[in-house]
Parts: sequence; C-alpha cells; structure tokens
Amino acid sequence: MKTTIIALCLSLLAITVQTQTITDFPVRVATYQGDRACAISYTFDDGLKEQYTLVAPFFDRLGFKGTFYINGGRVNESDNAITDTTRVTWANLKEMAMNGHEISNHGWLHRNFKRFSFEEIKEDVDKNDSAIIKHIGIWARSFCYPNNAKTPEGVAYVTKNRVGSRTVQRSIGSKSTPEDLEKWVDKLIENKEWGVGMTHGITYGYDAFGNPQRFWEHLEKVKSMEDKVWVGTFAEVAAYTKEREEVQLSITKNKKSITVTPTLTLDKKLYYEPLTLVIDRSNIQQIAVKQGKKNLPVHLTAEKAMFDFDPHGGAIVISVTAGPETKRPAILIAGDSTAQHYEQEKHGFIRGWAQMLSLYLAEGIQIRNHAIGGRSTKTFISEGRWDKLLSEVTPGDYVFIQFGHNDASTRPERHASYEDYEKNLIKMINDTKARGGNPILLTSVVMRTFQNGHLVDDRLKGYPIITRRVAKEMNVPMIDANQKTRDFITMLGDEASKPYYRWLEAGIDPFKPDGIQDDTHMMEKGAKQVALLVAEGIKELGIELSQYIR
Repeated sequence: MKTTIIALCLSLLAITVQTQTITDFPVRVATYQGDRACAISYTFDDGLKEQYTLVAPFFDRLGFKGTFYINGGRVNESDNAITDTTRVTWANLKEMAMNGHEISNHGWLHRNFKRFSFEEIKEDVDKNDSAIIKHIGIWARSFCYPNNAKTPEGVAYVTKNRVGSRTVQRSIGSKSTPEDLEKWVDKLIENKEWGVGMTHGITYGYDAFGNPQRFWEHLEKVKSMEDKVWVGTFAEVAAYTKEREEVQLSITKNKKSITVTPTLTLDKKLYYEPLTLVIDRSNIQQIAVKQGKKNLPVHLTAEKAMFDFDPHGGAIVISVTAGPETKRPAILIAGDSTAQHYEQEKHGFIRGWAQMLSLYLAEGIQIRNHAIGGRSTKTFISEGRWDKLLSEVTPGDYVFIQFGHNDASTRPERHASYEDYEKNLIKMINDTKARGGNPILLTSVVMRTFQNGHLVDDRLKGYPIITRRVAKEMNVPMIDANQKTRDFITMLGDEASKPYYRWLEAGIDPFKPDGIQDDTHMMEKGAKQVALLVAEGIKELGIELSQYIR
C-alpha cells in the first residue's frame, strides 16, 4: 500500500452531553470496500451457456457479482441463430450485464498471445471490444489472457485504457476440494489480500466441477462471511485498489465538522468505483455526511463509522457528535497446550485455539496468550505465570481461564485435586476482579476418544463439572468449550474428526517424522473450529466483548 493511502489524525470539536472537548478522529480509506478484510473476484471464461443458466442466477440470489470473460466470435447471435448450444447468446450477456455482472474481453477467437503475431492479437482484441460495445453497450474494463499466455507487448496493449488484466488467479474448478477453498478464503482474510478465482463451466467444459454442489456450498459459506469478504467483479476490485492507492485527501476542520476533499487524477470514465472512508473512533453518537448536495449513508458501529464516497465528487462535510472515547479491551489467556501459540518452524503442524481467535474478532482487540503446554492451575500459579499475566491486566480487560487437562494428570508435579482445582479457579477469579478485569471460565476442550463408536472423555474426569459449578456459584461468565467441542466431534464421528486433531502419517511433519495419533491437540483446521466455537460462546454471553465478534 502506498503512502498515499493514509490514516490522518484530525482534531475537531466533539459535542457531548456533558462537555465540549477536542478529540482526535483518525480517518482512512479502507483497504477494501466496506472495510472488509479481503476481496474475492470470481471469473468465468469462454462464455459457456450454463454461466447464464446456473452461475448468474445463483450469484443474483446471493447478491454477488461475477466476471464473465467471453470470446465474441463464439457467442450465439440470438436464440433464433444458435450455432453452438454450449455457448451464451448476446441477449444472455446483456441481461447479465444489466444485473451488475461484468462482461469482459477474452479475445474474439481465444488467440494465444504466444502463438500469434502482435498484429493478429491486436485485431483479435479490438474486434472483441467492438462486439461487446455493439451488443451490450459497455467498454470492457478488464482483460483475460487466452490460455493465460502473455507477452510483454501484448500485456502493454491490452492494459491500455483498462483498469487491469487477469495476471494471477487460482483454479476453483475440478482441482479444488472444499478444504482447499476454505483454506484459500481463510488465508485471504488473514493476509488481507485480493483473491481471483477462475473456472469455465460448472458441469461441462474445461476444469468443470466434478460435483457442482461443492461450488454452491462454497459460495454460501462465503456469503455467511460477507462482513469480512467483499465479492466484487474483477474490474470493481482492480479499480478500487488503484483508486485507493492514488487518492489524495485534503482535510480541514472547524468547530463542528471535518471537511475531507478527495483528489483523484485517474480517468473517471474508467475509475469510478466508490471508495470507503473510515473514521476509527469509538462512542460516536451522531454523524451526518454530505458530499455536494448528496447525503451519504453512514454505517455506525461501537468502534467506527464508515461511508462510501465518490473520489471525483468534491468536498465531503462530516458533522459529528461523540462522547468520551472508550478503550478497547484486551484478552489475556491463561491455559495449557490446547490454547498455546505455536510456530510451525519451531513446533510443526500443531496449533492452539487461542492463536486463531483473532480471526473472529474485530481489528484492534489485542490477545496476549500466556497459555503454555503441560501446565495445570497448580503449576501455572506456582511457576509465577499467573502473576505475570495479572500484572498486564488493566480495567476492562478480559481474562480467559481454561485448565483441566493437566490438573487431571497422574503426574504429581502437575496434578491438582478437585478441591485444589476449585480453590485455584476461585483465586484466579478474585485476582482478576481485583485488577478491574473480567474473568471468563472455559471448560476443557474435549479429547477425541471414541469407544464403540461413541465419544467419551474419561481422561478429563470431573474437572469440567467443577468449572461449571464455580462459574455458577461465583456468578462468572463461562464458555462451555467442552460441551461445544463434544457436540461438534460427536456430529463428525470417529474418522471424520481425525483431521481436526494431530493425526499425521509418517514423513509429513518434520517434528513428528514417524507420524502421530494425538487426540488432545489440534491441527490448524481444528484450532480454527475451536476458536470459532469460543467466539460463538462470547457472542452468546451478551457481554461487552460480544460486540467485537465479527
């Protein structure tokens, strides 16, 4: 991201019910529309008929927009002039464009840039542009290389007067599994990236899905994550990212408002995507935004306000009424190896749920993970780890307390009797409250032990029961991670649940070269699932922290 994508700290008069105070309002252009964590563009090549009959209707139902790269020389003229039943008609494409989908250039006859002369490629590209304008009435703002073949001369030509061309993509068709697609989306969110998916047909054509239901289920899952994932056309995302990099913001203030004046020198005939402006300020009570004569809708949360603006549209006047800014709480983790933070270079493929929790929290919520393997409530306290954690607690922070696995151990140096376990939990609760923190108890993550087809948890003995009793008697919020994970693993069954735990064959993990069958610790997939269940538990508690769950 260039330095022109700036977060500027402003001062303005914030009018509150009690007093008038000068407060900083950090303003920034969101990395992606709606301040989402990542973007995905789904692209479909060659203009196959089922892109119109299957894909576009499904996208319309979800509110998604797709990009369809066509070869004009293979498009049917009309329903009365069908030369290839596997291809769309121009009327089909125009209807898709009217519904917001991008119809763009894939070459008139799909000519490979490396096999034809530049003049032949130029003619092929130009003819397709002209056909799209004639039949659909739009300029193709992006380009997709036939066979993904490129030459420097060809790239320079097709990118002229366009917002971009598809140079990097991943197949989402027959070569992908549900797990691959899920991991792809998770990585995009984690790395705040733009992913471009590519396929052709759904039930036929190159790279068609062996099971189309897999694609529909993937899209439904992405829809459920729309607060984190922006699904936009290739041209929309390419234009947005370029505008974001190039826009300059000039900011002035007076007693009651901020004026933000955007300047964008890009061609507004090509670059006309609205940008999202974000004000990172808690406790905004009222806000009104106007650009020219137009009132802009504002999305207001506990931690920020955001709205879309026209980067070519002139000055934006923002009037704000805000109360005292609230501090975002931190989460401190007291626990064992099931919650610990692991690094692949040092530990291999093992993961703890607490290191995945940030995936489901709003930005700015700090997690300080003190969990470490082999510790019980007894040793966590005796080794001074609890005192160290406690020294970092400030008023309003949350302390998650999850033990039991090692308290139940037969090893005397770790074992805590039921009575001592209860006393230790009570101590942690009282210590946390004394620091102004909010204790939250968690029962132990279930151990994946099946007998006669049924999940059992004998090794944890009565420790989860004690945790539940202490939470009730002390009136402390509790997340029943044991019950949640038990229900989830029971639903999966013995075999299907193994990939969530550290079940590895020999030669996969260099730290376990002979393989391992570990029913206690998780792989990344399992750690993410437990973190999701914990996040759901936070939401269910209805506490202040709940508002920060994505």
